[in-house]
Amino acid sequence: MGNGILPDRGNIVVSGATGGVGSIAISILAKLGFKVTAVSGKDENFFLTETLGAKEVISRNEFIESYNKKPLARPLFAGAIDTVGGEILSGMLNASQYEGVVTCCGMVASVELNTSISE
Repeated sequence: MGNGILPDRGNIVVSGATGGVGSIAISILAKLGFKVTAVSGKDENFFLTETLGAKEVISRNEFIESYNKKPLARPLFAGAIDTVGGEILSGMLNASQYEGVVTCCGMVASVELNTSISE
């Protein structure tokens, strides 16, 4: 939108999906036509997909394993909204597309940010 991220650029990933900020972000993005991938530590798939409009739900542990265990992950996400910090935020940065946008507003998981661009 303001940064050129439109629904046709790719999925948006949102962490803390069942929390206040995460659930509102998912609902707004879905209504704007974005395909949203929700990341949550809770088993709330029906709520996230049917009520809020997420297209996909990934568990917190699966997300960390898939996107934060290598220096660079496959660039899947056009944008990300992180509400927890730590390994989730690192994984979001690793899996962001070139010119993707990542915003963060929380640190409930950790205040640390470990990233790398080389092995």
